[in-house]
Amino acid sequence: MVDVLAHVMAIAITIPLFITVLVYFTSKRLVERHWRAIHIAVDSTTIFYILAVNAMIYSLFQYHVTGYMILFLAFMFTIFVFAQWKQGKDIIFSVIWKYFWKSSFLLFFILYIGFSLYGVCLFIYRAV
Repeated sequence: MVDVLAHVMAIAITIPLFITVLVYFTSKRLVERHWRAIHIAVDSTTIFYILAVNAMIYSLFQYHVTGYMILFLAFMFTIFVFAQWKQGKDIIFSVIWKYFWKSSFLLFFILYIGFSLYGVCLFIYRAV
């Protein structure tokens, strides 16, 4: 049972990067536009990075942060709504969602890379 959990955790941590590359190359062949393929890859793989960062935090620190992540994402979405309202524009949730989703990808991709590097350094440190 523990072995199965370890495999599921390993897949959840490593799969986002491969899926991003796979979606990018597939969408590049379909739409034949570089930037549109990047946008499709970013939009469709954000959830994988969010889940992977959650799994990495648990794997590295044995701490559950799922609830905190949900609260943080809700707070971040609220900030985008407030910013659009403060600009005096109509609140258009599809536009807000686009900015929120791309910002979430950027944040969680950076966290994914950071925790990956931290995990590798921690592994090397423990091996020595």
